[in-house]
Amino acid sequence: MTHPAKFLDLNTFKVTECMQDASSHNLKKCPYYHDYKKDRRRPLGTYSSEMCQYLVPNSSIKSSSSNKKCPLGDSCDRAHNRVEEFYHPDKYKAKFCSSYLVKGKPCDY
Repeated sequence: MTHPAKFLDLNTFKVTECMQDASSHNLKKCPYYHDYKKDRRRPLGTYSSEMCQYLVPNSSIKSSSSNKKCPLGDSCDRAHNRVEEFYHPDKYKAKFCSSYLVKGKPCDY
C-alpha cells in the first residue's frame, strides 16, 4: 500500500477503506478511511463543502445528537462529516495560514 509523501490528492484522500490494521500505523497520516461514519469521504463532485443541515449541532432540524442521520444518505449534496467538509477543494488550503511561517515548516492545513 503506497502512502502519498508530500502532496494530498483530494480526489482520492479518505475515499477508499484502509486495509491495514488500525494499530499498525498512524491513522491521521493514512490517506484511507478507517471509520465509515467519521472519516470516509465521498468522491468529489457529489457533495458541497457545506455541512448537511441534519448533522449540524443546534440546527433547526430536531434529532437526538447521538443519533443524527441524514435521510438522503450518500445522495445528499452536503458534507456529512468534518473530513468531507475540511478536505473539500472549496475549503482545503483556501486561505493563508498564520502559522505557515513558523520555523520555516510547511503548514499541514
